[in-house]
Amino acid sequence: MLYDTHLAGGVLSGAAVLFLTGAPPETWPGALFLAGLASVLPDVDHGRAALNQALRKSVPMAGAAVNTAARAVLGHRAATHSLLALVGVATLFRLAVPVSAPLFWAALAGYLSHLVLDSFNPQGVWWTWPFGRRWSLREVLPWPFTFETGSRVEAWFLRPALWLGAVLLIARCLGVANS
Repeated sequence: MLYDTHLAGGVLSGAAVLFLTGAPPETWPGALFLAGLASVLPDVDHGRAALNQALRKSVPMAGAAVNTAARAVLGHRAATHSLLALVGVATLFRLAVPVSAPLFWAALAGYLSHLVLDSFNPQGVWWTWPFGRRWSLREVLPWPFTFETGSRVEAWFLRPALWLGAVLLIARCLGVANS
């Protein structure tokens, strides 16, 4: 999936966690920001990913080195697209970046949303890295439920549906908080 689709999925999944846990309204902006940020983190292993491009532009030498190292060591949709990486991110958030429970769970939901969305891609995700193999929903669902990155289905259906879901859920929660 493309950056915008992952961002939409992260915001929607973060909003869902906040809604389901009854998180106070004042935690929502920070939690949705973290969910969105976490939703694009797995693509740190891809040189053209938005985070890598930002790093490359802000610190050219370091950005180029990080991009080259990430691609060489990790490969795309391998280590960073696994349950092991999700556990690593959870540990990092708990130990290095102490955040409240709503922010923690929203960030993890954002990261997980990336893995789920990439599972709709025919190339799949290596959920159990370094063991097993990549897995795609194409193995159990027919087209059009799986599709290539940047396809019309992603651009014209999936991404707008994710953003619409996020906006409706956030609006519902704000309406509930204000009533």
